Amino acid sequence: MTAAPAAPPSPSPQRIAAWCALSQLFLDTGHGEQDIAAIARQLRATGFDAAALSRILEREVAPVCGPNLAALPGGVWSGFDPAWLARAITQRLDANAAACPGWRIGAALGRWRERRWAALVRDDWLRVRRLLDASR
Repeated sequence: MTAAPAAPPSPSPQRIAAWCALSQLFLDTGHGEQDIAAIARQLRATGFDAAALSRILEREVAPVCGPNLAALPGGVWSGFDPAWLARAITQRLDANAAACPGWRIGAALGRWRERRWAALVRDDWLRVRRLLDASR
């Protein structure tokens, strides 16, 4: 008998704050310097380093928020509801944890999708990252 995969732990308040800040990159609007600076400040307050935030962006936030940028006639532009965001990301992480880890094609396809959605905000993420790196 095989044990069921363990569910991921409940997200910390810092992780949820990172999700909320990173989700702003996926709003259907432009991001001025003030917007980018505000996102960087919010991310700095989470305590995660830039490498961890890159992983959170790509693997957790982008797959959930990325489709917003492809929505027609237009996606969310004023902000994602934090409760919805936390629930959607947590459900996706739970589903991934329950998936068969040995299915390599599915895992590779999932990583490709994550990178594809993250690529939509790469320029803005690099602007945020420069501010994060400058504040170290």
